[in-house]
Amino acid sequence: MKNLNLNKQEYDSAVLMLKEKQSFDKTVVNEIKQVFEKFHHLNKSVLQQILVNFRLQNFQYDVQQLYDDATKTLNKTNTEYVYDIEDKIKQNRFKSLNGGHESEASIVSITESPTHLISGSDTGNIVGWLKPNYSLDFRMKANEGLSALAVAKLQDQYYLFAGGQGIITAFSLQSKLKIYNLNGHTQRISKLQSYSLRNLISSSQDGTIKLWDLKERKYFKSFNAHQGPVSDFVLDKELVSVGQDGQLNFIDLASQTIRKSTQFQIPIFCIGQIKQGKYALGMGDGSIKILKGTKTRDYKVSEDVIYRLLPLNTKQIVCYSGDGYLCVINLKKSTKIFKSAIQKDGQWQELCQIDKQLIVPHQGNIKVYQK
Repeated sequence: MKNLNLNKQEYDSAVLMLKEKQSFDKTVVNEIKQVFEKFHHLNKSVLQQILVNFRLQNFQYDVQQLYDDATKTLNKTNTEYVYDIEDKIKQNRFKSLNGGHESEASIVSITESPTHLISGSDTGNIVGWLKPNYSLDFRMKANEGLSALAVAKLQDQYYLFAGGQGIITAFSLQSKLKIYNLNGHTQRISKLQSYSLRNLISSSQDGTIKLWDLKERKYFKSFNAHQGPVSDFVLDKELVSVGQDGQLNFIDLASQTIRKSTQFQIPIFCIGQIKQGKYALGMGDGSIKILKGTKTRDYKVSEDVIYRLLPLNTKQIVCYSGDGYLCVINLKKSTKIFKSAIQKDGQWQELCQIDKQLIVPHQGNIKVYQK
């Protein structure tokens, strides 16, 4: 569902919460209603069915069918947007967000709240850019070695979670003050993502993935997911993680078990979701592996590691390679790979898409390639 005109993380969070709970009070009904009503293209009959079941507190509707029906409806009503991203990169057609970070800093994570784009650097500086024009609005300071950011909502307030060297720090986005720490990892946090109304997922170079209860401020499940660093994960119907041990794991969050594992002979450094059930893997040998079920297809991009990748849609993938290039791969034309030199190797630099805009850090600034 990455390619639809809605925020995948919030949609998936709502669906996951439906799976976890059987009945809700009026407050939770309103929370979910607010989440879903933000999207203009959502199937209204599906939304109505959800609300009816909430009000009756009788959850008889098949959640998987709900998910599939909504996806089919959205796919019919949305036209996939294809970037002319190569031309924009060649012609330097971007909006530059300047003055937020030091020029020598690596911007390692970018996330968003309803009102802000939020970027964090390895020096611990966190910057808030006010939407829609991304004017510099606030700064906060986390510890040096910051490596991951995520925004979560709890009790009508938004919080920013900043991961670093084994510690996750919670900041109030209202007061901009540090509130508490989440302790449990022993090494660098590789990724954070919120799900449900009170939960957070974290992965780490210590090989574990943890599920956190934000209200209780502690983790309630820890998976020994990989024999070595957990590189990345995506949240689809389930949690899909990759590691430098070459493993691809499928984790069922409802049963809190690793359902399936696939072993590759090459370290995996990143994963992106092209569409439901179809993934792109950034490999240690410089290739991108497209995986759907048991079928794979390889694209040789570089002689070095693919550190970060981002599917823009079902036809285009953008990635950082270890030899210093930002690459655009056209999946329909396997020989067409566009490369643009960048200053850093992209090992920890962020690469993301927000509101159909490609966001690329560059020398402490942020380039926004707009639709």
